[in-house]
Amino acid sequence: KEEFFKSINAFNREILDPVSNRFFMIRDPKEIFIEGTPKKEIMLNLHPEKKNRGREFHIDENFIIEQEDYDSFEEGKTHRLMDCINFTKHGNKLKFHSFEYDKFKENTGKIIHWIPKSAKTVDVEILMIDKTVINAVAEGNLEKVKIDDTIQFERFGFVRCDEITSKKYKFWFAHK
Repeated sequence: KEEFFKSINAFNREILDPVSNRFFMIRDPKEIFIEGTPKKEIMLNLHPEKKNRGREFHIDENFIIEQEDYDSFEEGKTHRLMDCINFTKHGNKLKFHSFEYDKFKENTGKIIHWIPKSAKTVDVEILMIDKTVINAVAEGNLEKVKIDDTIQFERFGFVRCDEITSKKYKFWFAHK
């Protein structure tokens, strides 16, 4: 049974991956301050292979990440906010290191997804296969999604939009 579903998921990924836009979604949000981060406009692609479609973020020193990621930061390692900045942990402080991915690779820590604290966010509900529900917050660019669209939440998996209300975007989990 387990092998069967691995095969189905691999087949589904081949179909969904080329057409599914990517978005950041944060479960168990933790606000962080990364000292010294320059104010900057960051453009990210909706899809890694389609460079002409973008998401815009205005960053400063304040971000939202997942608590689990925060708890796992190692001192002395260079960590990266995905496609954004590198930073290091010094005691209880996080400090800006650089923008370049190559500098991250010199002392590799974790790559994590994020949302600027100042950015618009959208409440999200995801119905999982086991009928549990995950409540989270996602980047405001999610407003581009329509009912029946399949997207990928970075580092989480593929989901299909089932319902959009004035307060929440509701999804069904498809697979990792």
